[in-house]
Amino acid sequence: MIATLCDSQLEAIIFGVTEIMVFKRASGELGDAILAKGRADFATFFAWLESQLGGRDWFNGDAYGMGDMAVLREALAQARASVTATAPPPQTC
Repeated sequence: MIATLCDSQLEAIIFGVTEIMVFKRASGELGDAILAKGRADFATFFAWLESQLGGRDWFNGDAYGMGDMAVLREALAQARASVTATAPPPQTC
């Protein structure tokens, strides 16, 4: 489930933010509004991920697995895009 949501939801947020930040698809008020929404969406998604992680070290239980790989890939993409969410990424990243 985590991998699917990262691939469908989080990747879409990263794509939208990258379109503004890298390719300058919008600027001014519109660009600022889109980036603000993207940052808010990142914060919401990473807070949800943190709640799914609970006190565990890994999303898949006792060992590193597909869910952890999906989160790591998207968290690295977020970092490369220099998008700062108000919530930190999960501890496994």
